[in-house]
Amino acid sequence: MGVTRRCDGKAAGKNYGRHTGIQPSKYVAALQNVFGAENVTAEDSGSLGGMYQALDAGHIVIADIKVHANTKLPSAARPDYAHFARVLGLDVDQGEIYIENTLRGGPYWTIPLDYFLQVWNRPETTASIILDPKNVENVTRWAVVINSALIPAEASE
Repeated sequence: MGVTRRCDGKAAGKNYGRHTGIQPSKYVAALQNVFGAENVTAEDSGSLGGMYQALDAGHIVIADIKVHANTKLPSAARPDYAHFARVLGLDVDQGEIYIENTLRGGPYWTIPLDYFLQVWNRPETTASIILDPKNVENVTRWAVVINSALIPAEASE
């Protein structure tokens, strides 16, 4: 199920800047404005198990990860920056996670779980490129879950 309503700059208002991005708590607030506060929850210090359960329940999961500035691929190598990306699936048997690619290349990234844990660890404060150092939030293994079962029908395809 795809979501047609997007959390764009209008929903984020002054909390989103073209050159500063948006911090996790402000992103959650913008998503709550779009989808309703009761439909959006954020988790700091999350787990792969919790993420798997949310995906299994059909919810939309967006993780805060580090991406390499030159290759535009999930990476713990410098130069890197924080990036919000939708988690499409998690295959425990294969040891892989699938992330929507909104930057460059194919439609999604396939990442080994152990490497995903590295890029999911403290992206806002450990990336070498921090867009908004005055307002940076120290989150780790952070993700936001949109309860897709509660999103009004007109918001989904």
